[in-house]
Amino acid sequence: MRVASLVAAFVLSSCAARPPIDLTATPASVQLKLWCAWFPDADCRKQADDAASARCGAIGGRARFVRSALLQHTRTRGQEAYFLYDCVR
Repeated sequence: MRVASLVAAFVLSSCAARPPIDLTATPASVQLKLWCAWFPDADCRKQADDAASARCGAIGGRARFVRSALLQHTRTRGQEAYFLYDCVR
């Protein structure tokens, strides 16, 4: 009985109040969603860095990494990752 209550408490505590990922971005930022074979992966991060650098370069800035997060995992497509970059001058 005690073990069952401990397991229930553990399950409830692990599912409790995690803050949601804030997907809002400031005007001078770049949000990317990429499908990666594995997250975090150097190749996936390189793709995100290149895309953010291209977008920030178009407005005359350079990309500065802010955060990344795993959004979704599927067996067929891999893992969907979210990347946020700020464009700084």
